[in-house]
Amino acid sequence: MWKKILSSVIKILISAFLLWFLFSKIDFSEFTQALYLSNPIFIILALTINTVGTLLGVYRWETLLNLQKIFVPFKTLLSISLVSGFFGVFLPSGFGGDVIRGYDVFRYSKQGVQVVASIMVERIFGLLSLLMIGGIALIIGYKLFDEKSIFIGIITVYVFLLLLIVLLFNQKVLDSIAPKLVKIPLISKLENKIRQFIDSVEIYKGNTKTLAAVMIISLFMQCAGILYYYLISLSLSLEISLLPFFAVMPIVWIATMAPFTVGGLGIKEGIFVLLLSTLGVTAHHALLLSLLGTVLYMPFAMVGAIIFVARKRFNVKKKNFDEISSMRPETVN
Repeated sequence: MWKKILSSVIKILISAFLLWFLFSKIDFSEFTQALYLSNPIFIILALTINTVGTLLGVYRWETLLNLQKIFVPFKTLLSISLVSGFFGVFLPSGFGGDVIRGYDVFRYSKQGVQVVASIMVERIFGLLSLLMIGGIALIIGYKLFDEKSIFIGIITVYVFLLLLIVLLFNQKVLDSIAPKLVKIPLISKLENKIRQFIDSVEIYKGNTKTLAAVMIISLFMQCAGILYYYLISLSLSLEISLLPFFAVMPIVWIATMAPFTVGGLGIKEGIFVLLLSTLGVTAHHALLLSLLGTVLYMPFAMVGAIIFVARKRFNVKKKNFDEISSMRPETVN
C-alpha cells in the first residue's frame, strides 16, 4: 500500500518538476498573452474532432470485443471509456485507463482474459497506426528537422517498436515464450490464464477483414488526434503546416506511454518544446499548445467523472434496495 502511495507521489513530483523547469525557461507574460489571443472557433473545432476520435475508439473496441463473443452495448462502452479517460488523466501513462475500462467490462462479461486480449490488440493496432503515420510523415518531410540527430533518433524508435510488434504477432515466438514463462514460480500459477490469453489473441489472426477494418479505424483515430492539436495551433496563430504534426505527434504519444509521470504530464510538454523548437516554434507557444491539448480534454474527463459518481450512487441504492427486499417477510398465499 505504502509503496503504491510513494510511487504515485514520486510521479507527481516528477511531473511538477518538469513543468516547473519548462515554465522557468519561458517568458510567462508572452505565455499568458498567447492564451488570451487564442481563437475560440478553432478550439470548438478541436473539441469536435476529439469527440469524433472518442466515438471511433469506442467502435474499434466494440469490434474487437465482438470477436471474443463479448457483446456490450455501444452506450455502455462509451460510458466506460469516458470513466477510464477520467482516471487516465491522473494515472501514470495511458495504460492506467486501460485497467479501469478492462475491469468494468470484466464485471459486465465475466471474461477477464478475453477482455485483456482485446485491449492488448487494440493498443498494438493503435501503436502500429502511429508508426505508419509517423514514418510516412518523416519520409515526406525529412527536411523539416534541422537537427538530423533528432530525425535519426525518431526513426530508430519507430523501427524498434515495429520489430517488437512483429515479434509479438509471430506464432513461433509466442510458442517459445509461453513454456519459459510458466516455469517462473509466480507465473506458473497463471499457466491456464496465459494459454487462454494466447488462444484469445489467436482468434484475431483468423479474422483478417475485421483486423483490416480495425486498422483503418485506428488510422482515422490517430489522424483525428493529430488534427486536434493542429487546430489548437491554428487557434494560437502558429505558422506551422499540418505535415510536421503528423511527424511529431506519434513520438509525443509514444513517449507519454512511459509510466514515469502522471498522465504523461511534463514529458509531453518537454517533447513538444524540443521538437517544435526545431521547426521555429517558440518555447512558450509549444508549451501552451501542449497544455491546451490537455486542458481541452478535461470536459470529456469531467463527463467521465459524473458518470462514475452517478453509477456508484446507483449501485449503492440498488444494494440497499436488495438488502431491504431480502429482509421482508415472505407472504403466504
